[in-house]
Amino acid sequence: MEGELDPLTTAEVEVMKVVEDNVEAERNGDVGLLEHNLSDNFLGISPTGFVMTKEDWLAGHSSSNLRYSNLRLQEKKFRMYGSKAAILTARQISSATLQGREVEGDFRVTEVFVNQDGSWLLANRQLTPIR
Repeated sequence: MEGELDPLTTAEVEVMKVVEDNVEAERNGDVGLLEHNLSDNFLGISPTGFVMTKEDWLAGHSSSNLRYSNLRLQEKKFRMYGSKAAILTARQISSATLQGREVEGDFRVTEVFVNQDGSWLLANRQLTPIR
């Protein structure tokens, strides 16, 4: 029927669940869930351009250096590449305390997911400030 959306594939639903879990984990400082949802060779690229390994990313969330009061994704667009890879682009709006300073951000985010051993994992994340 015209105007109806195509049903989501199982893979799309699974990736969206990981995205939602990661946002919630970052908002709540749930390092265990983040560790579970990141690939071993995860790389994160910060808004200022430096590269963080999985260990760096988790350390940033496990310390009191970074605490979110607000974190949400909008304008989410998924692109699936078979059953092994997916890319999400979105707008991330956040408010946080970083090393004791209040910071707010509006970013374009790109996330790359891979399916490893039947689980969708975040393999790469890049944040670009929206000016």
